[in-house]
Amino acid sequence: MVAKRQLILALVTSAFGALLLVYGAKGVLLERAQKSWPRTDGIVRSVQITWSDGKNGRLWCPEWRYEYSVDDRRYFNRKRATKALLTGRQRLIA
Repeated sequence: MVAKRQLILALVTSAFGALLLVYGAKGVLLERAQKSWPRTDGIVRSVQITWSDGKNGRLWCPEWRYEYSVDDRRYFNRKRATKALLTGRQRLIA
């Protein structure tokens, strides 16, 4: 019975390790590919602070809109921070 549990634990641990290895390898390959992508300057068109209600109170996050051109084609996009700058329970000191 103990040997069976050890085998299951070893298999689960090995599978988790393999997933981490694949995820890490994917990141390395993507980073290498990005080095060959064309580079261009962009223009930030607007920045605003957005909010949403979370379990720890209101979350304040920056969101910006930008544009850039590649091969005479204009692209527009927006990006929102993935982590809150400030929660509603914190005070902003300026």
